[in-house]
Amino acid sequence: MFKKHEAGVRVSFFDLPLIEELIDRNNAPAPLARAREVFLGFNGLAAQELSAPPIAEELLGHLANRQNRWARYHPASIRQLPAFFATLPAGKWVAWENVRRYRELREQVPTLFGPDTNGLDALATTVGREEWSRFVDVTANTEFELVGEPLLKGFTFLLAAFGLAEIAYDSPTHSKYRRAKKAWLTPYDGLRFARLTPLGEFVFRRRDTYELASGPPTRASIVLDETRLLATCRNADSLTELALGQFMEKLAPGRYHLTPKSLVGGCRSRADLEERIRLFRRVVPAKPPAIWEAFFERTLARTSPLEFEPDYLLLKVGADEEIRRLLTSDPALREVVLKAEGMRIAVRRQDLKKLDRRLEQFGYLSPLANLD
Repeated sequence: MFKKHEAGVRVSFFDLPLIEELIDRNNAPAPLARAREVFLGFNGLAAQELSAPPIAEELLGHLANRQNRWARYHPASIRQLPAFFATLPAGKWVAWENVRRYRELREQVPTLFGPDTNGLDALATTVGREEWSRFVDVTANTEFELVGEPLLKGFTFLLAAFGLAEIAYDSPTHSKYRRAKKAWLTPYDGLRFARLTPLGEFVFRRRDTYELASGPPTRASIVLDETRLLATCRNADSLTELALGQFMEKLAPGRYHLTPKSLVGGCRSRADLEERIRLFRRVVPAKPPAIWEAFFERTLARTSPLEFEPDYLLLKVGADEEIRRLLTSDPALREVVLKAEGMRIAVRRQDLKKLDRRLEQFGYLSPLANLD
């Protein structure tokens, strides 16, 4: 969603609803308590009847038949996944190769599936044998590379997304298995190192307390000028600044200017513009001053400055000097022709036959009537 830019980051207009959701989450109460509750909730999965855990869709998307009736998800296996990360050494980076050797030496293969699962296929090819088949069977010899490794790496990325782990990674590549037209089996193949953050250690009960480096977060305050389309953001957090940057031009830290271009940017219809204004009101909860409301109304009124005229045809006049003179001097032709720029004329479709007959009287063959 986020794209690098010389001025910071930019997001697509179509991603603004996601920003709106992130802002709501950022302002929600007790985030640390909920984060711990979410991840410790994995420990309760063993007591549930599971058919297709959501993490299988995201982390094992390369398994073509992961939802078939013989793909048995096993609660105890699922519970072992977060339990493994609770064993990582506190405060230390762990190389993925060490994790791999650790699992191989103990012949432990992390999985979501029970022992009665069979017939799993990976939608991939073996490097050097691409022409043989688009599928690779999951067997005892391939299970770690096709199931266990993607699961561990993908779950590490998931922890990093929640701020529970730090990761170091390269562009994803896989030395043995690959998806069609890709250099990797899963997008998580580039993982090289990982370590739990202090928050991750707290969530996985490696420590009893977690202290914030600063005081409680302050809520951003946005003040709209009553005489100019200028906004001031106080105590700005990164998400609020990012959202404001989608609607207004940044003049200086905490200072923004709303312009027609900045408001309309990315819109393709009146409905898009109305949605953009609605999102602006979510970012700026206070009622905008009258000058801002008037600006919104003027901008909405400009959504259709040009209209298509399906009844008219635009025709280009040839190089003949006589026909050019007739089009400007003959009363009958001037009645059905509208002069346009660049030696062009506009004619209503219903007048094509009349124009054709009149030109015929001057010796011009013009089969325009066939265009009607």
